[in-house]
Amino acid sequence: MDAKGIIRRTEDILRSDYQININEADAKQLHRALSDAVMYAVADDWRRSRRNRETGRRAYYLSAEYLTGRMIFNNLFVLNLLPEVSRLLALRGVDINIMESIEDCALGNGGLGRLAACFLDSAATHDLPLDGYGIRYKFGLFKQSFLNGFQVERADDWQKQGDPWSRRRDDKTIVVEFADRRVLAVPYDMPVIGFNTSTIGTLRLFQSEAEEEFDFAAFNSQEYALSVREKNA
Repeated sequence: MDAKGIIRRTEDILRSDYQININEADAKQLHRALSDAVMYAVADDWRRSRRNRETGRRAYYLSAEYLTGRMIFNNLFVLNLLPEVSRLLALRGVDINIMESIEDCALGNGGLGRLAACFLDSAATHDLPLDGYGIRYKFGLFKQSFLNGFQVERADDWQKQGDPWSRRRDDKTIVVEFADRRVLAVPYDMPVIGFNTSTIGTLRLFQSEAEEEFDFAAFNSQEYALSVREKNA
């Protein structure tokens, strides 16, 4: 894994997906392409780490929230690639700091979320077989603004710009049964890269989804609210 290879793959992704050169990319396009390039670069180590953990004792960290921060900067740093990637981008007329505008993964709103993320980072760095489990919130935080002198809160849909660091695992979906309904718990896996090591842990977050999001029979009967009841429940 080297910075030049990651930049080359980033350029390939931008050309194939957006038909642009790297110096034409906006923050969101650059973030998505560079993140995908890093994910490709760590894929072998991630797979190897998972297989190594299958034969020994393992630990699991359960938390209601995880605040990972901007993963593009953190992951490049722990891979010892941040200075060189920044330099190579600058040679191409790109300031890496434009990605500071990218929203964090809104997976909680308190100090425990940051602490949980630090535990996973530390475990990966020390080659400990620790993986995290939790909930993948769509609106884990809220945005604040002021209108006519009063605070106004709005939902923060952090997923609307995509989530290049998570991989959906439909093959690991679990059906959760309640007294009056069944829902799907769909896992998304996120790599937890250790500092200066090839060990990569996994943060698996479950997203709640309806078994049938759309009732076509109800829709045909003009029962529009009923047709999406399961999705909105």
